[in-house]
Amino acid sequence: MADEKKRLSGTIPLGGILLLFIGVVLLLQNAHVLPWGLWGTLWKCWPVLIIIFGLGLLLRHVNVWITSLLALVLLFGCLGIAIWQYSPNMPGGIRVAGENYTYPVDGLKSTDAKIEFSGGSMTIGKTGRYSTTLIEAQSTHNGKKFLPATSSGLTMIPDFRADGTIGRFSLKPTNQQSWNSWNVGWNIAFSEAQSLSLNLKNDAAYAVLDMRDMELNRLDWEMNASNGSLTIPVSAKNSVLNIDMNVSNLEITVPDGAAVKIKTDANMSAVSIDKGRFPKQGDYYISPGYDTALNSVSLNISCNVSRLIIK
Repeated sequence: MADEKKRLSGTIPLGGILLLFIGVVLLLQNAHVLPWGLWGTLWKCWPVLIIIFGLGLLLRHVNVWITSLLALVLLFGCLGIAIWQYSPNMPGGIRVAGENYTYPVDGLKSTDAKIEFSGGSMTIGKTGRYSTTLIEAQSTHNGKKFLPATSSGLTMIPDFRADGTIGRFSLKPTNQQSWNSWNVGWNIAFSEAQSLSLNLKNDAAYAVLDMRDMELNRLDWEMNASNGSLTIPVSAKNSVLNIDMNVSNLEITVPDGAAVKIKTDANMSAVSIDKGRFPKQGDYYISPGYDTALNSVSLNISCNVSRLIIK
């Protein structure tokens, strides 16, 4: 009898409850019931984890199933609040304020960029065909809740300096507390004629990277509760792309003519790779002719409770 009572009480299985909750949300998003952008609003409810941990301590001598049920009620209550508060960034919406930054080439031969972005949508691609700029960064939003529309640095803090022939560029967010009301969008473009190394971090964001025509030398991309798409470069030489996904969704497109070598490390994740285009050889998925290709891309992807498609 004592053993049975001991089994019914104890520490709340917080890890299992969180995995169950995240799995249900991802399932509903894959079924197009919930939008992927909901993570940005849901993330604001993180203090509920502290409440659940406190419940586990206070009720550790009570039936663990009752405690777990209370934790699930709190989590799904937060989901309901997030759905109620969610305000999507509708295409074609009116934009009343924005920021623009441009940096000239000025003899520079390569760019080393570091970008952090959260709580909105962003695109990264190339500058116009006849552009003389090395980098173009633009931010748009549809409100001015805390700052006037003419203020500088509403949503982004850029920093740029020339280091020999290398342009070193960093971009960080500011005023994040107002982003959900502003529907912030970042549009960033790099010169396709320059070699690019990009370090990117996204938290609760939607990101589109079109690197098809870029001289992308290296990409280090961390995705946390984010959704995105990536088109890999076709003509870059010996590119290395490292992607770390945590509770995220990513679709990678490999254009015709690109030679890739793919390695994945998946933990409780859904991974779909076109094996017709990329036959498996040992631990890798490799394009035919990869070893003799003049231009190649090495893809190293870590997936934790995420969804990955490579096509």
